[in-house]
Parts: sequence; C-alpha cells; structure tokens
Amino acid sequence: MIDIVTDYLDSMNQKKYELFKTEKYGLNIKMFSTNCRKGFVVAFAVKENNLFLENLWINCEPGIYPKINGIEAKYIDDFDKKETSNYAGFHVYKNISERLYFSETVIIGKEPYKGYLGNTFAFYKYNQVFELVFENGVLQNFSDISDTYKES
Repeated sequence: MIDIVTDYLDSMNQKKYELFKTEKYGLNIKMFSTNCRKGFVVAFAVKENNLFLENLWINCEPGIYPKINGIEAKYIDDFDKKETSNYAGFHVYKNISERLYFSETVIIGKEPYKGYLGNTFAFYKYNQVFELVFENGVLQNFSDISDTYKES
C-alpha cells in the first residue's frame, strides 16, 4: 500500500485539490490556523493499484460533520493519546476507504531533507520523489523521479 498525504503532494497541472473536493461531501470548511489555511489535511492510499480516500482531519462551519462512506467524524482534543499526529482541535474521519476515480498525474515526496520545515510541497526538498499516473482512480504508472529534483 502506498500512503499519500496531500501535504506532500502536487499535481502536474496544479489541480492539487481535485483529488478531494469538500463540497462533494457537504463539508463547509473553515481555516484552522495560518498553518492550515485550507482547513483540512487528507490522506489517500493506493491499494491493489486503486486510489482511495483514507483519512481526513478537518474543521467545518457551523460544526456539521456528515458521515463519509459510513464513517463519523471524531473530535480530537489535547488529551487524545490514540491520535498519533498533532491535530488537536480537528475532527478526524479514519479508515474511510472510499474508492476515488481521479485521472491525473501527481507527484509525491517522501523523506524531507533534514531541517526543512516548510508546510508547502516543494519537490526539491525531499530525498525521494515519485510520479504517479492515475486513470479513473487506477494507478497506471509509478516512477522514481528523485534524481530530477536533487539539490546539487
């Protein structure tokens, strides 16, 4: 399984959020902080060459969180020891496993360079960079393009 998190993802045509459209799910997002202006973090997975929406951390106005693929959102507070990532104040949908039918080329980065603290994706700031080509949510091609973006 390949995990894809949008913080480390971009598409060739700058259609980053074509993968996940909040309005499709009836979510009215609000900015969480200046560090999360879009109001959500979303994780995707590729399982058996198919693209899935897996997890979603989100803030909505006016506090309405409809079920997604039968999954209810759970509020994360500061004391939630089960939540491994630091998303206190968000609501989380875990293990959504909804099949997506996205057609596009995306680039993902893995292992940011030591000291890189950016909260936006920059291909050249990662040790490993991969290109994934999807057609109707089916992975058509997976290429390691790390050498293209290595710092000299």
